[in-house]
Amino acid sequence: MRARKAASAARKEAEWTRRTQEASTPRERAAVAFDRCRTGLLQAGREDLLEELASTIDAFRQRHAQ
Repeated sequence: MRARKAASAARKEAEWTRRTQEASTPRERAAVAFDRCRTGLLQAGREDLLEELASTIDAFRQRHAQ
């Protein structure tokens, strides 16, 4: 069972690494990072932190859009 979990984690990590490397702009890399955080928070059952992350990102966008 541990070997299966470790293999699954390694596959997921490889997928995130591949997606990050394929991202050609800072915006695309940020989107990959957000997806990774979102996925981890959802898997951990932390929807409350997901909402906080989204509001922090929105505030950052508003500050830097000007």
